[in-house]
Amino acid sequence: MEEHQVLTEDGYLLGLYRIPGKRNSTISKNHPVLMMHSWFSSCADYVLIGPGNALGYLLADRGYDVWLGNARGNRYSRRHQKLKVRSKQFWDFSIHEIGYYDVPALIDYVLEKSGKKKLH
Repeated sequence: MEEHQVLTEDGYLLGLYRIPGKRNSTISKNHPVLMMHSWFSSCADYVLIGPGNALGYLLADRGYDVWLGNARGNRYSRRHQKLKVRSKQFWDFSIHEIGYYDVPALIDYVLEKSGKKKLH
């Protein structure tokens, strides 16, 4: 698994993890898939039960290039260029900012790094 950091337009640093599609897979799709967690959660939801069982690993085993995104504020995305994590300003966000800043930044990063024009 690879670890990446994505900078949002408003300065948050988001944790992004990649499980490249298996090279020995009989089906080589190599299409990027961005998996995004729900509110109050993290990308760990897609890998916790381990290889052979968790959706993130199952997709990678079938040849997909799996990217596991994290929204600002969860345990993998508690950094900012200027704000301290203990400050009120760091935590002054809602689902709106996640949709407006975080998700587009993650999509753009995955497309750039994968060299693909679209993702699933």
